[in-house]
Amino acid sequence: MYNLIKMDLYRLFRTKSFWVMIAVTVFVAFFSVYMTNYEVNTQNGAATTVVEGTPEDAVSVTLNIGANVETNPEWANEVDYTDLVCVNVAGQLLSILCSIFAPLFVISEQKNGYIKNIAGQLRNRGTLVLSKLAAVAVEVLVIFATFSLAALIMGKICWGDRMIFGSIGDFAKIFGLHYLLHLSFASIVTALTIILRNAGFSMTIGILCCSGLASLIHHLVNLILQQCGVSEEFNIGNYFVENCITIVSPELSGGELARVIIVGVVFLLLSTVVSMTVMRKRDIS
Repeated sequence: MYNLIKMDLYRLFRTKSFWVMIAVTVFVAFFSVYMTNYEVNTQNGAATTVVEGTPEDAVSVTLNIGANVETNPEWANEVDYTDLVCVNVAGQLLSILCSIFAPLFVISEQKNGYIKNIAGQLRNRGTLVLSKLAAVAVEVLVIFATFSLAALIMGKICWGDRMIFGSIGDFAKIFGLHYLLHLSFASIVTALTIILRNAGFSMTIGILCCSGLASLIHHLVNLILQQCGVSEEFNIGNYFVENCITIVSPELSGGELARVIIVGVVFLLLSTVVSMTVMRKRDIS
């Protein structure tokens, strides 16, 4: 197992897609923080328009389509680095990167055919999945570390001394939660890649989920459940990884914090078990 992990990590750092991933992550961080600064400045200079209406005019269901980064008007004066990273990651930009680069790494072994040489030497071919997930875990960690560092650099360029560093504990909290959820999401697209033997399809599913398509499906399922007598307060989307990513914040606590952790762990374990089962029973050709 140890040698398998070493081999996959060596392969990870030697692939061109890994270095492309780092470059893309830096660009995404710079662009995201710059656009956040632009939006803050725009909101600060724009006039406020009040729209009158009755409570009955409000829409009871909100569907978020596309990557969305919420800004705080107070950032025109002072920006907390932890909040800056949190809101940009919650916009699912890094989820899209996980949806692209994890399948590229996993499918590469089938393209070059080396898996045929080692699969027959293993008692349990499920360990191939564990070694790949270990490499994917490193890949996700590199994405987060690169994004955080690039966001720090761009934040200092945009805000200078107005960007402050709050609680280290808060940053560790949101970093840990986002890492767990994004690793879980990456394991899901990895499982799809292993099952379908196709990176393109799993990438497409992952990107569509990050872009908000899944919220439409969740809404339809909620309507069906409500017709069956389930409370209108129940939202099945709260129990999926991509939705949990959007609510992570330093203030997250109690039942919501427990739910986010449980969802991340359950999907990570479930996708791992499914992938290992498929790998054990599949004919390697």
